[in-house]
Amino acid sequence: MYGTEIKHRAPRGSVTREKVAELLAQGKTANQIATALGCTTPPVYSRLKEIRVNPIVAPLTLDSIAAQKRQLEEQQQRLHEQLKQLAANEERLLEAKRLKLNPITFKNVPGVFVSQDGQGMSFRLEDFAELITKGGEYLASRQERVQ
Repeated sequence: MYGTEIKHRAPRGSVTREKVAELLAQGKTANQIATALGCTTPPVYSRLKEIRVNPIVAPLTLDSIAAQKRQLEEQQQRLHEQLKQLAANEERLLEAKRLKLNPITFKNVPGVFVSQDGQGMSFRLEDFAELITKGGEYLASRQERVQ
C-alpha cells in the first residue's frame, strides 16, 4: 500500500529490558536501540519507562553488601565531620553576634569598646589591631593542629 516492501518487526517478547538497558548504557538513543533490535520505537520507549521506574539492579552478594556497607560508613563519617564543622561555625557566629564593638575616644586617643553579655573592655586602636592579628594567627595555628 504505502511502499513496495514491508518492514520486518521483531516479535513482541524479543525487546527485553535487559537488551534495552545494555544498549542504553552504550549511549544509544531510542531510535538507535530500535534499529539495533529490529523493532519500532514504541516498545523501546515502553522498556525505557520500565527501566526508569524499576531500575535493573545487580543481584545481591555478600561482597556487594559489604562494599555498600563500607561506602555508607565512609559517607556517614564524612557527614559527621561536616556536622561537627557546621556546629563549630554556628557557635562561632553566635558568639560573634553577641559581641558588640563600639568606637570610643578617650583623651583624644581613638579606641574600641568591646562588650558581650553586659561585660566589656576598652582598647586603644593600635592594641586592638595587634590583638586581632595575633588572635587570627593563634586561631589559624589551632585549626591546623585540629586537622
